[in-house]
Amino acid sequence: MGSAITTGWEDTDRRRCQLIRKDVKGGGLDDAEAAELITLEALADARIALMDLLYPAQPDDIQLTMERLKNEGKWEDEQ
Repeated sequence: MGSAITTGWEDTDRRRCQLIRKDVKGGGLDDAEAAELITLEALADARIALMDLLYPAQPDDIQLTMERLKNEGKWEDEQ
């Protein structure tokens, strides 16, 4: 199941979306589908965590400017 969040992610996410659509459209999920959706949602969370590790977000321009101003002594955080 390790490939479910890497090379097989498209298939995993497609199935997750199918179950979400079925549930939202009022078709309801049977017990097996509800359990499967819980598992797929956990895999989606794991995928997000993996992507955060592999591709950490870079600081935006505002954060960089604030840090520069702090280093120059021109910015103080409010207490």
